[in-house]
Amino acid sequence: MKVTSIILAVSMALAAQAQKNQASPSDVCSTDITGSGQGDLDAIKGCKTYKGTITMEKPPVDQLTLEGVESIQGNLIIRGSDTLTSFRAPQLKSVKGELSISQHTRLERLDLGSLTEVQSLTFR
Repeated sequence: MKVTSIILAVSMALAAQAQKNQASPSDVCSTDITGSGQGDLDAIKGCKTYKGTITMEKPPVDQLTLEGVESIQGNLIIRGSDTLTSFRAPQLKSVKGELSISQHTRLERLDLGSLTEVQSLTFR
């Protein structure tokens, strides 16, 4: 009986530690990220409010879409791509810091249709 109790206690402790080590949605939604591809943006699509800076450096893709995020309490910086032709953030309503989209020689489409508030705006 004691062995069973010990095994049960160890199992419960391991399960609690594993749960503690998993990133919660609030952790994912409140950190600075630097990425380059759609997968980096997809990782935060469950965040209505994102607290941190999102930087996309030299994305090697022709399209990027930021889905689900309505407010960024930080900066949104997308820069330095020879291939990016389209950037969409259809639900984005506000950026409490800088919105900077620069150094994109082929950018043809920019969809920020819901955006109503931005602290600083840079297009180059």
